[in-house]
Amino acid sequence: LLTEHTVTTLCTSNWSGDYFTRTAGVGLTVNQSDGVPGDPGSVRRQLEAVFLRDWNSEYARKLSDSDLTLCGPQAGGE
Repeated sequence: LLTEHTVTTLCTSNWSGDYFTRTAGVGLTVNQSDGVPGDPGSVRRQLEAVFLRDWNSEYARKLSDSDLTLCGPQAGGE
C-alpha cells in the first residue's frame, strides 16, 4: 500500500527468488486528484483507516529478533 495525498496504489509484492519468473502480481492505482483533499470517503482515507485499525489492533504485536526463527531458515543459517 502506497499513498500520496489523493493517489493510492495497492499491489502485491513478494520478496522471493522466483517472484518475477514464476508468479503474477497485481496492482491497482486509484487517482482521486479531482477529489477534495482529506475527504474521509476517499479510497486513500478508507485504506489508511483500515491500516491504522489493524496496526493498532489488540491482536497486533511487535516482532523481535527472536521471532525471526518462526519465519524459516535465514540466509547463512541452518
